[in-house]
Amino acid sequence: MILQGLPLIRLTKWVDLACLSLIALTFFSPLVLFYFVYQNNAEVHSFVSNRIVGKKKSFDYEQIGTGALAIESNFAGLSLPKFDKEVLLVSSNPQSKRFLFGLRGSFEKRESQSGEKHYLTYGKGGELRFSKSKTPFSITPTLIGEKLEFDAELFIDSSAQAAVNEVSRFVAAQADQEETARFLGEGIFGKPFVAMESARLLGPDQLFVLYGGEEYAKEAGSARLLFDEGILFVQKGDLLFFDEKEWKLASGETKNHFLAKILTTSPERVDAEISDEKGLLKRRITIQRKPKRTSSFRAGELFTGIRPRTATTVSLKIAGESSHLKRGDWLLKVENQWRRLEDWEEVEELLCFERRGELFVFDGIVKSGGAQFFSGHYFDAMRERSETIRLPLTVKEKRVKKKASSRRPTYSPSEKEDFDDDDEELDF
Repeated sequence: MILQGLPLIRLTKWVDLACLSLIALTFFSPLVLFYFVYQNNAEVHSFVSNRIVGKKKSFDYEQIGTGALAIESNFAGLSLPKFDKEVLLVSSNPQSKRFLFGLRGSFEKRESQSGEKHYLTYGKGGELRFSKSKTPFSITPTLIGEKLEFDAELFIDSSAQAAVNEVSRFVAAQADQEETARFLGEGIFGKPFVAMESARLLGPDQLFVLYGGEEYAKEAGSARLLFDEGILFVQKGDLLFFDEKEWKLASGETKNHFLAKILTTSPERVDAEISDEKGLLKRRITIQRKPKRTSSFRAGELFTGIRPRTATTVSLKIAGESSHLKRGDWLLKVENQWRRLEDWEEVEELLCFERRGELFVFDGIVKSGGAQFFSGHYFDAMRERSETIRLPLTVKEKRVKKKASSRRPTYSPSEKEDFDDDDEELDF
């Protein structure tokens, strides 16, 4: 059968093909349209991806007002987060009236002054972050004494919808020591922090305690910090500055330098607060004293054959070598040998630790219980520990001369007495 010149079978096939195409177009066209919009619209992509992941994801508020997210009715029910648990005061400088605050969730920080507005957004994990562009969320800090107050605002303005305008006020919590360290990090302070952290706390200088008098009373009551470049005597309230590669006591201009303020001192620990050149970034450090070392000094083995020569001098052997000492002499151990400091310049170098070594100071001859003693003080190389030394003197008894007889005695060479001139100098 022929219909208008076409075979009926061919016409039937065309009708079937048209029906199938219509069915396919009806079913797949919405999916194709959604795919096209999804791939070419970043705002919708963000919206869908955040919604699919779950509650941990959140809207990208930086995109509000553009694209599909311009429909602000979706955000009309939003409320301000609990900023008092999320915003932390890290440090402040009352002199410059500037401060550093940060966000607990992301550990981002901002340097600011009162009245500056900061915009916030949400990260992919739902944490608060600082935004480089304007967003509906903003906070404005005000430093009042040692407290940091914030005015928080959620503001959405739309010509098509009612504006959202919610405000609140809160006080930022103070970051604890662990949080502060994480905000600041090790790299901010660099060499100044490393130099202070590696310092060694020494006990009070026992040489100044025993012999310093009024002239060295301050040093005797100070804590001592040992650095690679030398020793600093510090007290509570002292200010140090970092000059290129070492810490020094501040006595003049300290601008453009890292500073360290000594907070507390004791024989066992020193607390200091390090700040950057602006005095804004601060970090606290504690230096604790290490356990004391035991002494191997044996005075009885070092000093032998001690005999008095005058009221202030003795003759003796020092490490087996004959010598003599007068009251006030200082012996310094250098390269396993003890030598007497001969002039004040050498003493000054020792006091400043330009010379280091074990030290013995001879105090003189003392009497106790009818006996006479060689007396002095021993100090270890860092003068943290002192030891009182008392060793008995070797005193020869004077021979009593017999009365001369009318008969002159004769002596043989073997019987002739040997008189020591040293015995005639003192009669103790």
